[in-house]
Amino acid sequence: MLILYGFPFPNNLLKFCLLILYFNLIVICQENGNKTLNNYKNNKKIFPQKYKNY
Repeated sequence: MLILYGFPFPNNLLKFCLLILYFNLIVICQENGNKTLNNYKNNKKIFPQKYKNY
């Protein structure tokens, strides 16, 4: 929000904040991916006939 109002924002600080946000997003995506993978594995155990092709 400060950037929108023309606040004199140091460039390095901005890059640093974006970098932190980016890494947070990567971590969140990886956690969601692992959950999905675990759900798939659990479903495979519970419903083996459903996942015969894989």
